[in-house]
Amino acid sequence: SPTFVEVSESDVTEVPHMTDPLASAKFAMHAEVAAFQRQSERTELLRRQVAALDRKFETASTDFQRLAEEAAALAAYKLEASFRRALSSHAHPQQSLHVRASSPRAFPTGARTLT
Repeated sequence: SPTFVEVSESDVTEVPHMTDPLASAKFAMHAEVAAFQRQSERTELLRRQVAALDRKFETASTDFQRLAEEAAALAAYKLEASFRRALSSHAHPQQSLHVRASSPRAFPTGARTLT
């Protein structure tokens, strides 16, 4: 039977179509490295996008809190102004002022003193 060397020498014409295992391994490794690099770039892009969204969320959250506080302050101001107008309209007639001031429902607790 022919030896390995003899077979290899006789089949020289068929060798070029065979793939070099080392070259094939290098190509596969290069492909894996390239795929990993693309995935890393996508991951980094997503991290930057998430960071940008976090900053926008923080800004929006702060803005919302400020607007809510301003709305609450405005509502309190309007309520107080309405309450003062109601007190003022009740306080003008001098005769009814004395009667209403002594009524427990005329003023909230602590607001019965007349200025």
